[in-house]
Amino acid sequence: MIDKIQARILHQIIKIANSKPDIKTRLFRIADLIKDEFNLDICSIYLLDESASLLILRATNGLPIEFVDKIQFQLGQGITGEAAKYKKTKSSNDKSAIFSESLSKLLSKDLSKFKDLFENIIASISIPILDGESCLGVIELLLKKEFMFEPGLIEFLESIANQVSGIIRNAKIVYEANQSLSELKKINEIGKAMNSASSLETLLNLIVKTSLELIPSRGCFLRLHNRDTNKLEIKAFSGFDDYVKTNPALTLGQSVAGIVAKEGIPLIVHDIKTETRFTPTSRNLPFSSILSVPLIAKGNPIGTISLLDKIKDESFEGSLVFVLRDQNLLSTLASQAAIAVERASYYENMQIFGKENELKVRELSILHEISNAMRSTQNLNRRLYMILTAVTIGDGLGFNRAFLLMVNEKTNLLQGMMGVGPANAEEAGRIWSEISKEKKSLTETLLEKKPMEELARSKINEIGKSLRVPISTETGILSKTVLEKKPFNITNAWEDTRVDKKLLSKLNTDHLASVPLLAGDKVLGVLLVDNIFNKNPITQSDLNFLVMFANQAGLAIESARLYSYLEETNEELKKTQERLVESEKLAALGEMAAGVAHEIRNPLVSIGGFARRLHQKFNSNQPEGKYLDIIIREVKRLELILQDVLGFSRESQLLLSKNNINDTIEDILLFFDVEFKEKNIKVIFLLGKDIPQFLFDFQQIKQVLINLITNSIEAIGNNGTLEIKSYLKSDNNSISVEITDTGGGIPLNVLGNIFNPFFTTKNTGTGLGLALTRKIIEKHGGHIEIRNDIGKGATFELNLPLRSEDNVQAQKE
Repeated sequence: MIDKIQARILHQIIKIANSKPDIKTRLFRIADLIKDEFNLDICSIYLLDESASLLILRATNGLPIEFVDKIQFQLGQGITGEAAKYKKTKSSNDKSAIFSESLSKLLSKDLSKFKDLFENIIASISIPILDGESCLGVIELLLKKEFMFEPGLIEFLESIANQVSGIIRNAKIVYEANQSLSELKKINEIGKAMNSASSLETLLNLIVKTSLELIPSRGCFLRLHNRDTNKLEIKAFSGFDDYVKTNPALTLGQSVAGIVAKEGIPLIVHDIKTETRFTPTSRNLPFSSILSVPLIAKGNPIGTISLLDKIKDESFEGSLVFVLRDQNLLSTLASQAAIAVERASYYENMQIFGKENELKVRELSILHEISNAMRSTQNLNRRLYMILTAVTIGDGLGFNRAFLLMVNEKTNLLQGMMGVGPANAEEAGRIWSEISKEKKSLTETLLEKKPMEELARSKINEIGKSLRVPISTETGILSKTVLEKKPFNITNAWEDTRVDKKLLSKLNTDHLASVPLLAGDKVLGVLLVDNIFNKNPITQSDLNFLVMFANQAGLAIESARLYSYLEETNEELKKTQERLVESEKLAALGEMAAGVAHEIRNPLVSIGGFARRLHQKFNSNQPEGKYLDIIIREVKRLELILQDVLGFSRESQLLLSKNNINDTIEDILLFFDVEFKEKNIKVIFLLGKDIPQFLFDFQQIKQVLINLITNSIEAIGNNGTLEIKSYLKSDNNSISVEITDTGGGIPLNVLGNIFNPFFTTKNTGTGLGLALTRKIIEKHGGHIEIRNDIGKGATFELNLPLRSEDNVQAQKE
């Protein structure tokens, strides 16, 4: 009878072994068969995990399905544990409660409510499932009645265990073959995919995804070594987002991944919290188990792939812990991934390098165009306008607005010189639209003269010219730009304590950048830019280009200033040379004139004396008397000419005294009062009340004013206006006297000669009046200027320094 039962059971087991369902289903069928055939209370099949240290319930009949995968215990624990450890069948008949209690203790806390299932269990037998010298698991049979496990029955149960062993072994072989094939396919696919990845980021995400597909886990981190910071940085990941946010990088040698990257070897940690080789901080992680392998390229670790908390593969009774097979598999993937990452990194770096080179070429091209355009002029204002236009035009640096401030060394101020840009968003849109339609080159735009002419009407230019910033450590970002000789990029200006709020109120912007204009080590000024209309952020690349441009602009400004200074110096030298030549001519002429005058004067005195004696003997009605009148009159005229010539040729000393220039003017106007009335000349005088007394030669300045007023009266003739104005100049160191007439102006062919000695357009006079006038003014340290308006009149402007006794004494010393 037993033989027939055994034969039937074996036949059923063979059928189950040859069936197609998965291993778990077949194990459940075997448990059902054994329980039913032997009329048992519980039949359970436990399998060892891949570490061969834990027995885990994989199939049962008699226990709730919830127990599957939940009941597990160490090798050697209890009768079933001993059967697995010693690879021998173990049985027991124990009526005491101790035995059932020992079974209940195997339940975890969440399953403790089912402990009554083990009550009254008094008999058990555990048969190891052996594969040669290895134990794969245990078949456990439990009864609530006494049962004698005879040797023949035990032998039969062991034969069933051998059949189960064959089922498990064959299933593992099939599973591992399928798994290996699947892994090879995946690795082959990932190899192809990695070689065709469009970017490094795509590749890294693909590696993470594939790692999780090969070895299902709760998370995966892919870290790359940053050689600049010597840190392992997470570049792609899946799972544990909060951890990544707070721990984006590791130091080499820190934690599991740090050790793997430093030593270049893979590492498995089953429970990070119990690993004493790591610091407490490194053990306080949101995951327990870790498999980490290095990414090695050309013999050097370039990063790591780390899998976190393995997930059981439902297709087979796989392990919940990482094993050597997982390590080998991930290492195989990592070897391919490292090559792909190295290649992708190189390609990406080449792309970045190419873009940087392209940008540098564009920047150098722009600088070259700007430089060529600026070489077309040495005019400082024109160059400043070109600089600001280049900063704001789209083909140039492309900022919305630009302001240029220059250092005034005398006042220690940053002084606004110019501003360029649209006044509002509407104007910005219109200008940008026009520029895009015109399609002019940068050079053509910079050389245009029309925008320069419109600059005077620009609101932005008004704002720019109104800027005044004291250069000190307390006056804000523009001052710091000068003092520290470095650029600043301010992204939130209203909240930045370094930015002067008065400046922001004028500019009405919240994001600006300032760079120093340097010529060598000297700061000439500051270039201030913003993107107030299109709101584009000012990047570090933008700032670097602006600095490079500002360096070139600083040299251009310095060049223009030097050229202007050289022109002024050259012009001054020319004037000095002309005055020197003229002075030498005048000296020679004066010396000759003085000699001639002396030679003429003595005979002229005799002629005049004898003529007056003879005139006493003849009256004017006689012919002789008329002739004598003419001789006497001409002698007087000649004497006056000789007096002018001698006066001009003599180097008379200035007799300086403190006088009021307005009083002097008023005295002279009284002298001409009768003549003004006779000729109906209206006199307007505007005399500055703030002019102090100062040192000048009263008689000589009086002579200057008389000469100029006399000339104006002669130019007006009758019925005109004479305006005399005096005022203190803005420098407070000099005064001006302007004499303006309505005499029709000075003909252009005459204007260049009016200060030459003996040049005159009158029928009378010596032509020495204006020459003597300029000589006197220049001896006082001043100068004379003419504003000529043909058809209307002329203005003679006398400029005299406010000389005091102190500075006269200093000049003598």
